Amino acid sequence: MGKMQSFKEQFSFDERAEESQDIIAKYPDRVPVVAERYSKSDLPEMEKRKFLVPRDMSVGQFIHILAARLRLDPGKPQTTSLIESLYNSSKDDDGFLYMCYSSEKTFGSYHNVMWNEFSLGGFLYMCYSSEKTFGSYHNVMWNEFSLG
Repeated sequence: MGKMQSFKEQFSFDERAEESQDIIAKYPDRVPVVAERYSKSDLPEMEKRKFLVPRDMSVGQFIHILAARLRLDPGKPQTTSLIESLYNSSKDDDGFLYMCYSSEKTFGSYHNVMWNEFSLGGFLYMCYSSEKTFGSYHNVMWNEFSLG
């Protein structure tokens, strides 16, 4: 089986922008999020990569949902950042918030990387970026979530 195309590779900017606008119009209390596995991670691909996340859900709660989908040991999310805040500061021009997940902390050489640690036991790493290109990261913010 070949490499799964990223959401941005699979759909044009116009298709993505139209979809996110439709979603936001239909569900104004939700944030459209694309969560994709980091290409060098040993975690499995999730069957679903698009999520409608309540604006007032904490990032920790969302990470807990992703961990459950990946069948990782559940833990108690500690972060209190709201997904809306992350969406407002990091959404792509197409209207989606892009996130990737991995079980590894070593992602190569990245510039301006910021790590935040949350105590949940095991590890799930999340990144969000204003660049949103999962091949080369500049100004990337990575969050390390400990799961289980």
